[in-house]
Amino acid sequence: MATVTPKPAGTPSRELIDLAGRTAIVTGGGKGIGLGIARRLHEAGAAIVLADTDSAAAAQAADELGALRPDSALAALTDVQ
Repeated sequence: MATVTPKPAGTPSRELIDLAGRTAIVTGGGKGIGLGIARRLHEAGAAIVLADTDSAAAAQAADELGALRPDSALAALTDVQ
């Protein structure tokens, strides 16, 4: 049986998984839990589509992520029902 050594809390996502070359669509990504998830996926290398009903919040979040890695985040006005 394989032994799994847990990583300490706060370990950067890129050390846990490499998502470079992948795109993640995060519903509710403009704020709250969705934004937190988007940040971790982005940290792991994924390009992010922030789908949210609040276009201003999604755009602000996309700008924040894009400042860390240009052309890696897009805001999309979306209502998932």
